Amino acid sequence: MEDSNFKDFLKIKNNAMDIYDPNLDDCCVCNDPVGDLLCCDTCPLVFHLKCIDLSEVPTGDFHCQVCTGDVDYNY
Repeated sequence: MEDSNFKDFLKIKNNAMDIYDPNLDDCCVCNDPVGDLLCCDTCPLVFHLKCIDLSEVPTGDFHCQVCTGDVDYNY
């Protein structure tokens, strides 16, 4: 594949990934889309680590407080 064709392919692939991303774009605690967001592996909610009192990304699957039944949230 030529270099220009490969770049076009990557643009299309990245756009398709953006379209099919099931997660929300804003932290569901502070509503800020800026910064690194942790995605729940069960639902579409995303969080800043500081907003859910975590200092680092957990290992393995992450299930948010809504999915574990600790907090109610309507999305």
